[in-house]
Amino acid sequence: MSPDLLLLAATAIAAGVVVGLFAGLLGIGGGLILVPVLFELTRALDADPATAMRAAIATSLACVIATGLRSALSHYRRGALDAALIRSWAPSIIVGSLIGAEIATRVDATTLLTAFAVMTVVLAVHMAFGRREWRLGDAPPAAVFRLGGGGFVGFVAGLLGLGVAGLGVPLMTLFNASVRAAVPAVALIGALAAIPATVRFIIAGWGVTPLPPYSFGYVNVLGFALIVPVAMLVTPLGAAWSHQVSQQTLRRIFAVFLAVNAVRMLLS
Repeated sequence: MSPDLLLLAATAIAAGVVVGLFAGLLGIGGGLILVPVLFELTRALDADPATAMRAAIATSLACVIATGLRSALSHYRRGALDAALIRSWAPSIIVGSLIGAEIATRVDATTLLTAFAVMTVVLAVHMAFGRREWRLGDAPPAAVFRLGGGGFVGFVAGLLGLGVAGLGVPLMTLFNASVRAAVPAVALIGALAAIPATVRFIIAGWGVTPLPPYSFGYVNVLGFALIVPVAMLVTPLGAAWSHQVSQQTLRRIFAVFLAVNAVRMLLS
């Protein structure tokens, strides 16, 4: 490996630590961290920008499967998984994720990068200034509204390689779910939604040339192998922490996390 590639590999491992903490703490799959890191890693493996962006999204989704399931399991062991909340939102989010992945395989890299940066800004503003008392209802909405809201959440996740927590947690809290209940719910739903989206990227990238080394379709196995084992080890620590801090603190942590990512993406 060249020195630059070794540095990127070390960065990917460090990203795995951060992703693991936030996966346990806030239910996020880590795409806001992983997509930029994986983009640079695949570029260092001589991928062109369009291929690198799709590989970053696909590999991020594959990582979301592992980190989301690990986070959900950690919360389940603490009795924090709300089955009714998951059943209410999972179908529409999963369908939306598959549609988003399909579109991501077809649009140009500039559009994907711009959409990623804009969505990060939107999420940061909402979590920073949204009021806890804002409510649209005291229970999950009717099926048609869940189809629209959940479908949009899944669509963004599949399109940009994100977990569903960034939009999913705010959406659920608008219908009277607590942050503490929403976090493990979106961790599990995000992992389930990432499965068909990842498969779609593998199929779309199969036979595409040139792909960076160590690729399985658009999924880069090297990036996955550097990030996931570390993230899986660290995730339970984040889950344990999430049960020791207040919901207000969780929202503030989430807002700061998103704001930092938004600034970094816009500057780049």
